Amino acid sequence: MKKVLFDLTNPQKSIWYTEQYFKNTSVNNIGGTIIIKDNLNFELLKKSIYEYVKTNDSFLIRLCFDEKGDIKQYIGDFSPFVIDYVSFSSLEDLAKFEKQDCEKSFTMLDSNLFRFTMFSLPDSTGGVVLTVHHIISDAQTVNQVAPKLMDFYSHFLNNTYPDVLQTSYVDYINSENKYLSSKKYIDDKSFWENLFEKPFSSASLSTNSIDSASLCSSSRECFSISKEEMEQINQYCKSINISCYHFFMSVFSLYIGKVTNEKNFVIGTPILNRTNFKEKNTAGMFISTVPFLINLEENLLFTDFASKISVETLSIFRHQKYPYQSILEYVRKQDPSLPNLYNIMISYQINKSNGSINDIPYTTRWTHSNTNMDELDIHLFDINDTGKLSIAYDYQLSKYKQKDIINLHKRILLIISQ
Repeated sequence: MKKVLFDLTNPQKSIWYTEQYFKNTSVNNIGGTIIIKDNLNFELLKKSIYEYVKTNDSFLIRLCFDEKGDIKQYIGDFSPFVIDYVSFSSLEDLAKFEKQDCEKSFTMLDSNLFRFTMFSLPDSTGGVVLTVHHIISDAQTVNQVAPKLMDFYSHFLNNTYPDVLQTSYVDYINSENKYLSSKKYIDDKSFWENLFEKPFSSASLSTNSIDSASLCSSSRECFSISKEEMEQINQYCKSINISCYHFFMSVFSLYIGKVTNEKNFVIGTPILNRTNFKEKNTAGMFISTVPFLINLEENLLFTDFASKISVETLSIFRHQKYPYQSILEYVRKQDPSLPNLYNIMISYQINKSNGSINDIPYTTRWTHSNTNMDELDIHLFDINDTGKLSIAYDYQLSKYKQKDIINLHKRILLIISQ
């Protein structure tokens, strides 16, 4: 039967371009682990993984070239795939394996773009390690895998089958095609082109002049802000009527502006780009990065600056569907030497993915692939609903040393306490 070929969506295209730039690396790998704090039935866990993939067609996406040599995608048929099983003697061994698995690159054409591995620990508990390519998945998808997988597993333990919301990534492909020929697309286009009329910089905190185009090797430093401190920050945000995201965006923006002496610069920030209930529950690559233009020309109080960021976020989010690649192409017409609109990205993810499904307790965690396409990505997250905030700095080794990142974080904490 002839395969139905689809164009890549705009979020997928940006991943594909990155893939071509950093060939045969793990720069687009996303890793996540579910640790299930219960004695496991591995046959039923395997059945649950198969059922998850069957009912989430983005996991069946495969890539190929058409007759013209353009990259396309199609939804493959489900067939049982190999799921390895590993017995670990300690959590340290598990952590080593997570790293190794996340650093392995994928064969991009006509093959599965994910790997599931089941594991057990000495106390008879265990879980699943997932490594998936960014072109078929985003962070939101990886957050959904755990509760959906655990729901299947819990039902199979009780000889029942869960209610599954039928969703398909193909619906998003079709809705994006409609958007690209709509009035909304034209409005969004003029919004972004007006915004980037004036000169700006792609601010960098690195003083290292090595060109990192081919050097995407990176490392991660992770810190956390305690529950008590987060309660204080939340109180402060409430008192000036902004969100925690706007608070941190303002703090980091001020820091970048002070250190670089730049008044107009861009920070990348990823957005969900899921505009309705069905999309919010669909697996696949939706997330797109929007270039957030920071202006520090006015001499404002912090509270006024944070409120300004809050207002600007609303207008940016209204036009979030417009492709990042199109903004970049527009700006490059004015300045062909520009490699990217930003060097630093800030992402903020508070996900309630932890918990227990039908009394099966589990926790989730991320794995960093030790590669980074930006010189610095700052991830603010609480994926297990702890009330604490984790801050992970993923930094290119050609641009920063570990001590640079430790000092950067100390200064950020100082600004927060002030």
